[in-house]
Amino acid sequence: MTTPRRDRRGSGGAALLIGVIALVVVAVGIVTRVSSSGGPHGAGSTHRGVPAVPPLPTNTLVATGPALRFGEPVAATTAATRVVAATVWLPTTAVVETWQRTGTEGWSAPRQLLPTGFHRGYDPSVAALSDGTVVVSSGVDLAVRPYCIDAGSVAVQRIDPSGPSTPVLVDDERGSTGFDDRPTVAAGSGTQVWVGWSHGTAADACDLVGQHDQIMVSVSADGGRRFGRPFTIATPGANFGVQIAPTGPGHAEIAWAESFPSGLYRILVAQITDSHLVGPPTVVGSGTALPAHLPGASFPSFTLPSLTLIDGRPALTWASWINSRAVIDLALPATSGSGWRRLTIPPAAGHDDLLPTLGTLSNGTTLLLNAVHRRTTDSVAYEIRAVGTSSTAAGIARSGARTIAGGGPGPAFRELGESLQIATDPAATTTGLVVASAQASRLETAVWTP
Repeated sequence: MTTPRRDRRGSGGAALLIGVIALVVVAVGIVTRVSSSGGPHGAGSTHRGVPAVPPLPTNTLVATGPALRFGEPVAATTAATRVVAATVWLPTTAVVETWQRTGTEGWSAPRQLLPTGFHRGYDPSVAALSDGTVVVSSGVDLAVRPYCIDAGSVAVQRIDPSGPSTPVLVDDERGSTGFDDRPTVAAGSGTQVWVGWSHGTAADACDLVGQHDQIMVSVSADGGRRFGRPFTIATPGANFGVQIAPTGPGHAEIAWAESFPSGLYRILVAQITDSHLVGPPTVVGSGTALPAHLPGASFPSFTLPSLTLIDGRPALTWASWINSRAVIDLALPATSGSGWRRLTIPPAAGHDDLLPTLGTLSNGTTLLLNAVHRRTTDSVAYEIRAVGTSSTAAGIARSGARTIAGGGPGPAFRELGESLQIATDPAATTTGLVVASAQASRLETAVWTP
């Protein structure tokens, strides 16, 4: 028996129908900027004590709509422009829309990121390039069946102050026997743009994560206008949702999740050099994945890693299921120069912590962002912490949590999303948020400036 993929239609009954969804383990990318010299623009934070609580961001309203309208938000800021993207559930379909703001101007009207010939979009990701351009990726398909991904393909669009370009297909699966899902985009050295996704066979197109899903990666050398031939990272099991942290020309750290029918997961990390793996993947974490629906939740939940760089080395976080609670797992590079320091952060009583995500503030602080679900009200808030490696015996230092946004009682989401995302640029550190209740949905940005 197979498990259907998420309902991308956005029909009025989607919040109830999504209850049939079973367990999934996925991974999605976090944008990690790389300097023009090829060194990682990552956090270099080693603390001897408890780090300070991060400052509050500036939250800005982008768009409003009825309940269940927005999900899967991402955002990026450059010196030239600010871009937000989200999956928008319209009356008959779902599509990725983008908004843009330049200087003191207001937000543009929403624009659909949908190449000619496709009818549905989902799973946006964003990257800020060194020339001030923002690149947005999206999964797109033909919307033939509501719970299946028919001819699922990967599209990207460049957005600069003059507006969006015509979408480019990184991988076009129309007429093939396979499909793509959950793409991610990352900015590399100079004009390099990396895109990764999960590729499955047609037999698995209606499964939430196909038994044969494999990770694929493609690289552009001209800022996302054209992409090279994709290469496959062949590993056993169901592999889903790669994320990429470029470390230099042709070099990147990558991470993804491998799931099993038993409900267990493994978090894998590997290095890529010139379209080849450098040795076998490393298992950074394993355990029991979150249940498809958390207690009191009207939307699906996911176990998936996020990836950033600390001193040029991979740092990861993900949510897992321990003692009937959704907890945050951290794996930060050990100060010894090899391996990881690990920490589990439990939620407050009556809450579950979801979608933990790592990024970097301009002062070098490693920022941990996550969603918080309250079981009794089905409401979702967002909070931040500062984290870093430590010379103490514990190995990881963290600040207290600070709430940066909070919604009202649900149901408020068709999909909260597979992950949050933090985009780091010299101009600002930015994330997209959906703040919602059973009555309304707000798409916002949260921005930390130097």
